[in-house]
Amino acid sequence: GDATSRPPVPPTPTGVVTVAGRVAPPEARRGGVDRRDGRLEVRRIAPAQLATALPYPIFGGYVLLDEGQPGAAPELAAVPSPRARAWQNAGYAVQWWLFAVLTLVGYGWLARREAHGPPSAGPGDRVDAATAATSR
Repeated sequence: GDATSRPPVPPTPTGVVTVAGRVAPPEARRGGVDRRDGRLEVRRIAPAQLATALPYPIFGGYVLLDEGQPGAAPELAAVPSPRARAWQNAGYAVQWWLFAVLTLVGYGWLARREAHGPPSAGPGDRVDAATAATSR
């Protein structure tokens, strides 16, 4: 799929359902509320923004389902995210830390080279006549 494809969502359970979970505060960065094919879509859970798009009142937080806990509704399941790429994100983090270290090492190398000047010719090094003439 692509960024607009929907994950497979199980049907809504019927009857009375008990949900065991943890109440979470709204996510820090707010995103917009989009409507696609008659459904609301959000990138981040921000109840204040969702409240303007829904015809009923909602609370200022949301429930994270605790799967496998006693009292958890067996007919409810977390919707898997096919775009969760934890290893890829970790790779990017390591890459940028390496870039930072490389920048510091490169800066130190250039500063050392600048402080010591150009390398001088030793007794066994060959120096051509043009270079010798310009250095006098």
